[in-house]
Amino acid sequence: MNYPFWDVPLIGAGWVIGIISIFHVMISHFAVGGGLLIPMLERRALNLKSPEWMAALRRNMRFFLIVTGVLGTVSGVGIWFSIGLAQPTGTSALIHIFVFFWAVEWIFFLIELTSAAIYYYSWGRISERLHVAMGWVYCVSSFFTLFIINGILSFMLTPGQEWLQANGMREFSGAVLYAFFNPTFWPSLLIRALACLSLAAVFVLMSASRIRGEMQPALKAGILRYLLRWFVPGLLLLPIGIFWLLHMLPQSQLNLLKLPELNLMPISLSVIFVSVLTAVAAFILVWPRPLKFTPARAWILMILAAVVVSAAEYSREMLRKPFVIVGYMYSNGVRVSDVERFNTEGYLTKSLWVDEENDFAAGKAMFRGQCMICHTWSGYRSMDKLLKGRNKESLQSVLDMLHEYSPEYRFTQYMPPLVGTLAERRALAVWLENKAQLKGAEGEEKK
Repeated sequence: MNYPFWDVPLIGAGWVIGIISIFHVMISHFAVGGGLLIPMLERRALNLKSPEWMAALRRNMRFFLIVTGVLGTVSGVGIWFSIGLAQPTGTSALIHIFVFFWAVEWIFFLIELTSAAIYYYSWGRISERLHVAMGWVYCVSSFFTLFIINGILSFMLTPGQEWLQANGMREFSGAVLYAFFNPTFWPSLLIRALACLSLAAVFVLMSASRIRGEMQPALKAGILRYLLRWFVPGLLLLPIGIFWLLHMLPQSQLNLLKLPELNLMPISLSVIFVSVLTAVAAFILVWPRPLKFTPARAWILMILAAVVVSAAEYSREMLRKPFVIVGYMYSNGVRVSDVERFNTEGYLTKSLWVDEENDFAAGKAMFRGQCMICHTWSGYRSMDKLLKGRNKESLQSVLDMLHEYSPEYRFTQYMPPLVGTLAERRALAVWLENKAQLKGAEGEEKK
């Protein structure tokens, strides 16, 4: 334990990361999908020799540039800020493992932003052929940012036995290709690519819904039906990618789907159901009567698509339990290889700001270092409720079970082990008991 703690009341640090990440995923996937749709739409406008198509595309490029360049960048920085505070050990590990991949991703990101700006500001100032080519530069660079990030995120779920057995416990560089092209890399890439196309299409559908059908009927009908050819197949193919990903998961992570404590099975099934529902709804709302497609109907599709993406991201995160990197590092930042050492030498021995001789301070540090990443005291996964009615002996019994971490215990499937010496675990029990009593006394005073 080499880092200080980040306290987030009520919702916990994990939900801060989750909220920022889901927002960023929506924006970034829109950017990548838009990277394909934009040059395709421009090429179609040129083939149709339609100034109306071209004008509509140009009008929306300003919005696209602002959303992807500003909101995408800010939310991306927000992710780095939040994970660096909430999960510094895991963040450090990912940086060390994929340092050159991160560097390449940033190069592609700079190319992406630059080409998007050039594409917008060079409209009508360069040849049509060169302008479309600049759109394809944006498309390729944005896709490769997704390609690299997908490799890192899928690694966290399935690092693969090759990497773990080779040198994953201590030395990172030798097996980095095993880590990047891990078992779920390709199914994850397929899922994300389909999500990119669907999100980009639904954003453009939203924009096209504002075209007045009575004034420009051919333009509105043409754009909407063209976009539908991307939106509907993308959503219908999404379940195939999901089943492929589940097939590549180790049994330990598949078992999480059966646990009622996590509710993963209904959430995962909802991704499949809602994706198919959204595709059917889009076809019904758009194809028969495109001129009647209003912004209200577009919002229905937007919300449904957001539900699909959010539920999929939530499921992916939960399937990593009890790890931040499956098989290598637990969600509280404890490496699997360090468990025995911490149990022997102590968890707090490297914490320079903790007074180990003070049981109360040591117990608080144990809680903040090992429990607070998933629990809050009185908010999300409330410790206040979990510990209600327990005395010191009962608390100690629970902590001993967490420390023993026997496979026969159900919680070992989704909770990391409690590491530390007997004295440190006793200090944690004392702190939890005092904290629970203090909270109980406050409740009585309010009554």
